Amino acid sequence: MEWYVGPLKKYADFNGRASRKEYWLFSLWQFGIYLFLIVLEAGSNAGFFGLLYVIYAIGTFIPTLAVAVRRFHDTEKAGAWLFILLIPFIGAIVMFVFLVSTGTPGNNKYGPNPLVTSNPSGLTPPTGQGPGVVSPPATSPAPTATAPPIPPPAAGRDTPSPSSPPPIPTPPTSPGTRPTIEMDPTGDEGPITRG
Repeated sequence: MEWYVGPLKKYADFNGRASRKEYWLFSLWQFGIYLFLIVLEAGSNAGFFGLLYVIYAIGTFIPTLAVAVRRFHDTEKAGAWLFILLIPFIGAIVMFVFLVSTGTPGNNKYGPNPLVTSNPSGLTPPTGQGPGVVSPPATSPAPTATAPPIPPPAAGRDTPSPSSPPPIPTPPTSPGTRPTIEMDPTGDEGPITRG
């Protein structure tokens, strides 16, 4: 509900930025209320709900424009891009692409990132609560795992340590040749290495 009430509290605030979530959840609430009023009007013969629909549409026109302009600001576009809707069909497609695009990370010329610094309801939530608010790290440091100490190297390179397995002998090879591995045709002895 705060995603609907937040833009209404910023009734005619065309400054700042609005996140995708703020814009689209406000639009979803608007669509649901319009649909509800249309269904009520279709089911009644009095015309009262039609009048209520018109009053609601007029009353929320400015907040709808304001949240759209703030959404444009989030993508570093001026609010004048709303006039692109005057171009039939193409304007709606371009505006839709602008409204679904990712906002500028960090600050831009229209203000700070709305995902980090603001709350659509205009209220300041306690630290770590509310949409888009990142909790600060805990004050006490978390225990860290330490690596075991590295043992000193053995006395000689070819001298194995008492806990390590014996080295695997390798057949001598001449420079420029590769050892080949062949299978014993009888299968009794396993692979045969030739250098």
